[in-house]
Amino acid sequence: MTGGRPLVLIGADAIVVEGALDAASHAARSGPAAAAASCNAFAADPTNGRGGGAGGTLAGIGGVGGSATGNAAGGKPAPIVALNGLRAGCRGQDGGGVATHLGAGGLGGGAAYLIAGRAIEVRAGAKINASGAAGSGATCTGDCANSMGDAGGGGGGGSGGMLILEAPSITSSGAIFADGSGGGEGASGSNNGRPGSDPDGSKAALGGNGGANNGGDGGGGSYGAVAGGGVGLSGDSSLRPPGGGGGGGGAGVIRIYGAAAIAGGTVSPPPQVR
Repeated sequence: MTGGRPLVLIGADAIVVEGALDAASHAARSGPAAAAASCNAFAADPTNGRGGGAGGTLAGIGGVGGSATGNAAGGKPAPIVALNGLRAGCRGQDGGGVATHLGAGGLGGGAAYLIAGRAIEVRAGAKINASGAAGSGATCTGDCANSMGDAGGGGGGGSGGMLILEAPSITSSGAIFADGSGGGEGASGSNNGRPGSDPDGSKAALGGNGGANNGGDGGGGSYGAVAGGGVGLSGDSSLRPPGGGGGGGGAGVIRIYGAAAIAGGTVSPPPQVR
């Protein structure tokens, strides 16, 4: 689901989720209200063209971007956002480098509110997802065929968004999650970086990792009680100074309104019951 405003679903009696209710952002699609989300400024930009971008911050702080050989420092994340209403998550920071070859930061997760008069049920195998989008890997520029190209930094992963569930009875045998995504890998002088992974509700999203002679790996996204995104790694290559990896996205927010708390299933990050 996408669009410029938060998603609101109202059930006079009950809301039953049997498949995937997807309010997350992905590489080719923004979650509800995510594209225009207002966020705090990043503490620092990547320097000298090859640092990785920082992960996006909402309720959990994004990971720091990886540095590169020499003076190329990675980006630093923004502070936690004040949560005064239903809103989407925050995007990751772009990596350093030439504009057409740097790793782009992933968008933050979307915003969704489910309210029912009697019950909300998430059945086994079903998912409610408001997670961020993965950071993109950087690409090699110049004479990459001969291992003499320039390397950009990987993009930071987007933070999780915001889910609110309100009903007298809320039960789940599935997965409800608003996690940060993985940061993108930096490029090396001969290889493009790999993108990070999107969250799936069962584990932390991985950062991009292309193996030996690539740039720095991306940091992993938030998951469960670990609210912050993973740090992007520094590049390690003997061919040309590689780009740093993007930081992982920080946690979003899950809020429960009503007398009942969620019983069963997977919920990440832990819900705030009010």
